[in-house]
This record gives sequence, C-alpha cells and structure tokens, in this order.
Amino acid sequence: MNEPRGDAYLNLYNPATLGAEQLLREFIDRKGLLERILDIIRQNTPDKPQQHLIVIGPRGMGKTMLLCAIRHRVNGDVALNAEWLPVSFHEEQYGIGDLADFWLEAIRHLESALNRPSQAADELLDHPDDDLAERAEARFFELLAESGKRALLLVDNLNDIFAAIRVEESLHQLRALLMEDSRLMLVGTATSYFTEITDVSQPFHDFFRTFSLERLNQEELETVFRTLADANNDPTVPQILEKAPERVQALRILTGGNPRLAKLGYRILREGLDGDVRRDLERLLDECTPFFKHRIEGLAKEGRRVFDAIARRWDPVTVDDLKKELRKPSNYISA
Repeated sequence: MNEPRGDAYLNLYNPATLGAEQLLREFIDRKGLLERILDIIRQNTPDKPQQHLIVIGPRGMGKTMLLCAIRHRVNGDVALNAEWLPVSFHEEQYGIGDLADFWLEAIRHLESALNRPSQAADELLDHPDDDLAERAEARFFELLAESGKRALLLVDNLNDIFAAIRVEESLHQLRALLMEDSRLMLVGTATSYFTEITDVSQPFHDFFRTFSLERLNQEELETVFRTLADANNDPTVPQILEKAPERVQALRILTGGNPRLAKLGYRILREGLDGDVRRDLERLLDECTPFFKHRIEGLAKEGRRVFDAIARRWDPVTVDDLKKELRKPSNYISA
C-alpha cells in the first residue's frame, strides 16, 4: 500500500524548500493575484520607469508562497525568463543593518541565482570604507550585466529591511535608484502597513503599488480542501464537504480564513473523521500553538498585557473591567 503523502505535501512554514512543480501545485488560493503581478512584470519594459509592488497580509496569509510562485512562474515562462532574473531574499534577513548590508545581501542572493560561488560580497568586505554601499551596488549591477537580464528582487518582510536601513538619506538613495533604473524591479511583502510607506514625510510614501491578501471565504476554503484532497488521492474530505459542510464552516470561522491554518484544518478533517467540531477545535489549537505564540510575541509589551487580560476572561469584557487590573486609564486600554 502506498503511504499517504499529505504531511510532506502540506508545507506550512518553509515553501522555499519546495520544488517548482510541487509549490505551484500547492499554490491554490492566490492564482488571480499571481497573474496580475505577472502582467505588471510584463508591462515593466526597459524604456520606462518600473512599477514596484508590495503585498500586505498577516502571517500565514501566503506572502512567502506568492513570492516563490512568482519566481517559479518567471523562470518557467520563456519570454519572462529571457528578460528577468528572480533574486529571492530569505524570509528573515537579520543581518541587514544599513544600505551597504542590503546590497551585500543582494549580491549573495544574485550569485545564488546565477549558480556562482558566493565570494563577491566577501571580497568587498576585505576592504570596507565609507562608500561600501555605493561599491556594493555597483558590483551588484556588474554581476547582473553578466547574466544579460534585469533583476526581479523578491523581498519578504520589506518593512523590517527598511526599518534596519533606517537612515533617511539611504532610503532616499534607494528610492531614487528604483525610480530611475529600469534594470531593477522590487516586489516586497509586509505583515501590515508600516511607517516607511504610510508617513507622508518618508521617502517611500505612496511609492509602491499595494495589494492586500484577503482571508479565504467559504467557497475558496472548500476549493482549497478539494484541491488538497485531489492531490493526495483523498476521498474522505470531499465526503465531509458533502455530508457535513457545517464542520468546514466551523473551521473557516476558527481559522479566520487564514490559508496556513486552513491547511491544518484540512489535515484535521482528513485524519480525524470520527471527531466532532469540538475535537477539531482542540486539535487545531494544539497544531497552531507556535503560530499564535509568535503573533502574540509580536505585540508591544503593554499590548500583550491587554490581550492577556481579555483572553483570560470567558465572558465579554469592557474597558472599565480592565482598568483596575492593568492600572491604566481607559483611553490607553482602548487603544
């Protein structure tokens, strides 16, 4: 008997490790947005300023998956592949502290895309000086010229990188380059709107074309479940969709239409067919503990306190109910 490949197929946190065929097969719920972005890439011809994009969505909404799908589709399209070289940054780039670091990382990822040994960045670091950012930028474009293509930078968590660069002059330099140089297009992601693109005083205010990732509705969630079931030769989940649609509806409410959590919901339906909605919830909470823990840890300290005070109460709670415990004024707690 063949072993089910469901667990291997449901890659929840590291889509970049999947091969092109598997990832595009698993890329179910954002196909319309993917096609729109590919059309924009096609329209970014060398004879005009480039249109740069940013995709906004909470964790688990499919941002990294989308960037991977863009890379694979560009590489697999004859016309796009002749024009563009996707250069993918890692999802977490903790080593970037300024503009020079940004270009050094870009060089490393470009060398990886070109299947070259990673050495150009280290050579620049052998002789660091005040113009390292300019020299690293120039070296990036020298390497790019050898490919005969333009660079499609795919940057996850762009908000963190902008915050790390921090110096307004450096951000102005990067903005000027992106506006004027048609050899480069940037597609970034962020978990939410951030100061560097929303504050009118910031260099990148109103610079990017922005797309927001919406949560899955009931129909989209059922499509995800059916597609996963078909890919895993699984007849049981489609039977649940037909005979007990209320369980799927409950899972949509519990997951908030989050695609990553929806995959966990699929697995619960597939493996726990003798359970009920309460058991589904308990298993979902257990599976999602790391996900939610990360979300809560992302809040500021006082925000975590307010969240904790609300979460520990079974019944609805008002601001006045929390004032005594948190020892804060009403307007603070409301915010």
